[in-house]
Amino acid sequence: MLMDDEHSLWIASLDQGLLQVPNQNITVFPIAGTGSKGICKLGFWENQLVGGSLEGSLLTWKQGNSTVLIPSQEKKEVSFLQTENGKLWFGTNNLMRYDGKKLETLSPNPGTKQLFPLNANYLLAAGSDGLSLVSTAKGHELPDWLKPYAKEINTKKTYFARFHNLRSWSVWANDSLQTLFCAGKNGLIRYKKGKEELMQFEGEPVYASSLDGNRKQVIIGTHNQGVLMYSLGNEELNQVKALSTLFENSSVYLVKWQDPYWILVGAKSVVVWNPQTQQQTELSRESGLLSGRVYDALIKDKHLLLAGSSGLFSYPIASLKDNYGKARFQVKSINGVAYEPGKAIEIGLNRQLNLVVDKIGFRQRDQISLQYRLNEGALITLHPSEQSLSINSLPYGESILYLRAINKLNQKTAEEIRIALIVATPIYLQVWFLSCSLILSLGFGIFMWQFRLNQLKKKNAELLEKEQLNHALKSSMLASIKSQMNPHFLFNALNTIQSFILQNDRMNANFYLGKFSDLMRKILGMSTRDTIQLEEELEALKLYLELENMRFNGSLIYEIDLPNEEILELEIPSMIIQPYVENAIKHGLLHSQKERRLQIRFSLEKENVLKVEVEDNGIGRQAAEQIKSRLFKGSFQSFSTEANKRRLELLNEQLATHIGVEYIDKAEHQQAQGTLVRLFIPFS
Repeated sequence: MLMDDEHSLWIASLDQGLLQVPNQNITVFPIAGTGSKGICKLGFWENQLVGGSLEGSLLTWKQGNSTVLIPSQEKKEVSFLQTENGKLWFGTNNLMRYDGKKLETLSPNPGTKQLFPLNANYLLAAGSDGLSLVSTAKGHELPDWLKPYAKEINTKKTYFARFHNLRSWSVWANDSLQTLFCAGKNGLIRYKKGKEELMQFEGEPVYASSLDGNRKQVIIGTHNQGVLMYSLGNEELNQVKALSTLFENSSVYLVKWQDPYWILVGAKSVVVWNPQTQQQTELSRESGLLSGRVYDALIKDKHLLLAGSSGLFSYPIASLKDNYGKARFQVKSINGVAYEPGKAIEIGLNRQLNLVVDKIGFRQRDQISLQYRLNEGALITLHPSEQSLSINSLPYGESILYLRAINKLNQKTAEEIRIALIVATPIYLQVWFLSCSLILSLGFGIFMWQFRLNQLKKKNAELLEKEQLNHALKSSMLASIKSQMNPHFLFNALNTIQSFILQNDRMNANFYLGKFSDLMRKILGMSTRDTIQLEEELEALKLYLELENMRFNGSLIYEIDLPNEEILELEIPSMIIQPYVENAIKHGLLHSQKERRLQIRFSLEKENVLKVEVEDNGIGRQAAEQIKSRLFKGSFQSFSTEANKRRLELLNEQLATHIGVEYIDKAEHQQAQGTLVRLFIPFS
């Protein structure tokens, strides 16, 4: 007899060969008076452990000895076992009740899979004939919150109500919260607030295999969605990832709550989870779970009791997490050659490594993963099914390969192995060859760089000369237009002075001449500059409007609106606004017979744009065109308008900006009411 590294006890016998005991802490309960050693249901009644067998009998255990409580009568497995109000409820082919003295057959049991105590008066039954409610005694009434779901009611013997006839196998409810869950053929159904809802997780129906809960949450074992948790507080459904990973998306066919533990049973393992400490303990085949299916589970006195096809067993919970061995392995070969420990391995020029290992173990062999890292690189973990590793393109020179194994069940690792690997450096990667290549490449690179630099300099010089010529041409065109605009503006002003002289109005002529001289100085000062401050433009504009008002004998009413004083410091192209004011007066207000009004408004738009609005209440553009066509045979275009249009085009092209102009004809009842001109001037 000996014990291996996995804590398994091996016993050599004379008549039964070699025996293996995977866990020495296992207690096997005897099963008396039954033809089957399998136990399928567990419960507590009268402070006794009660078990239902696969052949239909009920047994109790005291001090390790078993007694038949109720013999089998139908040779059919016990499908459910539940204690309520001091009575034992169970089912085979019939629904049975036992109070310690009398055994009653209440009704035929049409395949009931689970009984759940709703309260002291009612049990919920899930089975092949659907979901039902059974009273524990006569004279009980159906709870009000369950009445909307009842499809069939029978009160002949004990109160009975059916909620649906769909095949079901697990049910849980909370009477105080008035919430009920049923797992069945169509999925998981929630009954709450008079409504039946098919539960979904991530857009898919939840197909639950088992469920149980407490006052805070319901744990749901599913067929293919792992372990889900439904919060009774915020009504959210989430996956318990730590538990779902353990079951690897296989079916979780039993869920039980025993404060403070959750017990979950799958096809290959049993998990005990404490949600308060987030500790989880897994009992698997590798850690001592005996073969055969586990049908039911309970916790008593810090022991995990498992009922299965092999019998009834007890495991101390504290010992489960310690029943795993160390991960052990040995290197078998490297690149097809048997490995000799301590010897450096020479790798060919293909720089490829293929290493084969042997994992050492019996029960936990499939839970051992190989881990490795090369030099100071990241640690890489292989899947437990892999027994070899391959590395392509090893670095030249000497490298160190670090190897170890880890047991997935307890995260214990074996002692690390260091293997020296040597890859010969080829000639084209040796220092002398690289140095010569570097010098030649550097010399050729300098030659090509100098050649290319000379080409770029020559090309840039040609482009610069061309750009300078183009800029000079546009500047001369702008200057030419301004030189034509300024005399044109002076010519209009002199016409006004001439009219006063002809009228022998010496006082106004003298006053007008003074204003005119001030305006001349402004214009001469602005004509030599590309941009001026808005304040200077407004000073010249006010002088111009005063002169024009005198020409209209004071009948011109004009307003200039500014949003704030800071706007006066903006830089704009010189004499950019005056031509539009001149057009408003000359073509809009000149021929108007009503009160002449002119408004000039300034505002700031988003993205650094100054908006200027010139609005008059004149005769409108269409009427002005008709007057011009009568006075001037053929087409006529205002010089200031045409010149300013060309000037804007050149400014936009030269300054890479966009000065926009918008004309709006005002009208009311199809009668012209003047013109609104909007000028948009960007500034920086």
